[in-house]
Order: sequence, then structure tokens, then C-alpha cells
Amino acid sequence: MTRSPSARLPALNCQACASLGDNRTLWGSWSVLGPSSRFFFAGDTGYCSSFQEIGRRFGPFDLAAIPHRRPTPGGIMRSQHVDPEEAVKIHMDVQAKHSLAVHWGTFALAYEYYLEPPVKLREAMEQQGRDPEEFFTLNHGESRLLNTTQDVFD
Repeated sequence: MTRSPSARLPALNCQACASLGDNRTLWGSWSVLGPSSRFFFAGDTGYCSSFQEIGRRFGPFDLAAIPHRRPTPGGIMRSQHVDPEEAVKIHMDVQAKHSLAVHWGTFALAYEYYLEPPVKLREAMEQQGRDPEEFFTLNHGESRLLNTTQDVFD
């Protein structure tokens, strides 16, 4: 098995967005940089400009796991969670070829039907003129094979 470099990167949670290289906050995002593919995990985060820097320094990513959910009443969780429009912005900022929506439908923190976030995410992608299949959700138990030119078990 080949070792791949990984890096702990910034995320925004509870009003604190750490800069690149600042390792003093509990929340973070992660990247795994392989010889032929790159993965980004945004973590439990609100939107911050660090995602643009992550894209410039480590992108493009073949796959990103990005949280999204509907805004909470009064925006009380805005610094901890991204809405669908902000999730799409992260997708574009980190230069992800594909993104998997995570951290939705888990907790009832907003006044939404639990299956509404994927619909809103698709609408947000369309509003940006992006192919909604670039940023997808999975149903419970579903899996998806992304195009790859090499055996994933090498």
C-alpha cells in the first residue's frame, strides 16, 4: 500500500476559522493527496474564505465531502453549518470535480422536511450553471462508483 500525504486544513465552527498552518482549534477539514487522485473532507463547518486558499494550494480535488443543510431559524448555527448555496461555493472554491453532500438529514435543527436539503442543493447547483451531478447526495445504503482509470484496490 502506498502512503499518501494528508493535511489538516481550516474549517469554521463557533466563530473561529483557523488560518492555514494554525493547529489550535478543534474543528478542521482534511485533504488526502494521492499520486493520482485527491480527496477533501470539509468537516463540520460554516463558510469561510479559507476554502478559496485550500483550492489554490491543494486543488483541484477529484472528490470532496461537503456538509450542507437548511439555515436554522434566526441563523443561530450559521457559523457552524453551510446552506446549499454555501456548500456549492465550497465545491467551487476547492475546485472539486465531484462532491458528496454529507451532514444533512441527521438532526432536526431547522424547520425543514428531512429530504428537502438534496432538492435545495440541486437547485443551488443549477442556479450557478453547474451540472447537479457534480455534487450529489446518496440515499441510505446507496453507493456510487466514480469514473477512475485505475483499480481502487491497488
